[in-house]
Amino acid sequence: MELTQTLVSQEDGILTVTCVGILDEKTSPPVFGTIVKYAKEAPQVALIDFTKVTGLKTAFITGILEIAKFIHASGGGVIIVPGSMGDILEITGVKQMAQVVATVEEGKAYAREHFPQVIDFIQNQKEKWAIQNVINNQWEELKNWKFFTDETKKSIDIEKILGYAIAAHASDIHLATNKPITYRVEGVLIKIDQEPVLTPDHLSQIKTAVLQKHPELSEKLDKMHDIDFGYITKEGHISFRVNGAWSLENLTFTFRRIEQNAKSIEELGLPQAISSFLKAKQGLVLVTGPTGSWKSTTLVAMLEEINRTRWEKIITIEDPIEFLFSDKKSIFNQREVGRDTNSFVAAIRAAMREDPDIVMVWEMRDTDTVEAALNLAETGHLVFSTLHTSGSVQTMSRIVQFFDPDQQRQIFTRIADSLLGVLSQRLVPRRDGSNKRVALFELMLVNSGIKNLIRTGDLAQVDNAIQMGRSEGMIPMYIYAQELEQKGIIHRDDYIGFFTNQDV
Repeated sequence: MELTQTLVSQEDGILTVTCVGILDEKTSPPVFGTIVKYAKEAPQVALIDFTKVTGLKTAFITGILEIAKFIHASGGGVIIVPGSMGDILEITGVKQMAQVVATVEEGKAYAREHFPQVIDFIQNQKEKWAIQNVINNQWEELKNWKFFTDETKKSIDIEKILGYAIAAHASDIHLATNKPITYRVEGVLIKIDQEPVLTPDHLSQIKTAVLQKHPELSEKLDKMHDIDFGYITKEGHISFRVNGAWSLENLTFTFRRIEQNAKSIEELGLPQAISSFLKAKQGLVLVTGPTGSWKSTTLVAMLEEINRTRWEKIITIEDPIEFLFSDKKSIFNQREVGRDTNSFVAAIRAAMREDPDIVMVWEMRDTDTVEAALNLAETGHLVFSTLHTSGSVQTMSRIVQFFDPDQQRQIFTRIADSLLGVLSQRLVPRRDGSNKRVALFELMLVNSGIKNLIRTGDLAQVDNAIQMGRSEGMIPMYIYAQELEQKGIIHRDDYIGFFTNQDV
């Protein structure tokens, strides 16, 4: 009787491998391959069931020990149900590497009780299921929503699409040819599969609706193939940031909802040490992170705090404007690139003649913008800006890389003299099933030690300096994540992928 099959199942973080037939030099490699394949994907508890095996050969018995060593090395564990194959237990080391049980059910019970990764897996899955249930229930309430204006569903209504996003608390809407309307809620993508996929004509209708007041942008989209602009709904006057682009010769639109009310620093849980940024009179403050990491929300919160507490003139240069400030103690002059000014650089240079105290540059995206922003910071202004970078070291490297090699030493000096600090952030799901996310922070404050490291270009030592500066309020992101995990706020699986082995 040859090996007829290897049955594999995964449940609650336990990989159950049931072998049937005779295991020898010919038939055992597929079994090994199956176990190793799954073990490589994530730390596994492998429950190997030999109760249906009718014969074992030496090659396989020896291989069991190697498999056990591999799984242990990857952070997993091995449980063996030997059945009548008691020879397995005679191999030196097997009993030390594997737990022996009488039945599969006993093996699963042992794993759930003794292996932390199984316990964590079950808890994490329960939380993910809870989040998904919240989303599904939310969608159930909106199942009769109308996206089209006719029974044939050939005419689409962008206001209805955006209204659905508002009702469902979605952060983003993805509209693409030959794909369903898709929403993102707390990081989870939800496809409206019960409706037809969008046709090229639907996308053309959307283009006409959102750009009818801006024919120049419609022309730019056709010629340049991508644009960014702002859109405000007709009902409720809710603002969205919109990207229009072409993909495989078809139109796509991505809408991101803009918060109408500024969140406070306390609501966002921003580090207390950023208070030094809010009191500064000049210098450069950078907020960094990937797309969708609340960079704009953080900037708005900081500017609103200044608005509430200081008498300043604040100029914002945005693409597009995402939040409309109301003057409190400060006065605002908000300018949108493409509508109020031709470019970031032109607006920054004009700001020098507009008597500003504080300037917010939406993004440092090219050499000219970085140069102009540094000039502002060097001439007695407080400058806030963002970059799509993951940490302080990468942020400074990115700024320097905008410039030619023969200029980079001078740029390091200018950064050292102007930079006040870098706040980097990422979002991860909360583990309480609340369908919410929480931010992880790295905070670098430029003290004398870090200033010297930047000036000499010794960025490799900056992470150590942040670690050493914790007493001053600096925050290494990995330590911050660990602390949230220890408080039961987030799960390790949701943040560990952001860090390298060197970070850990």
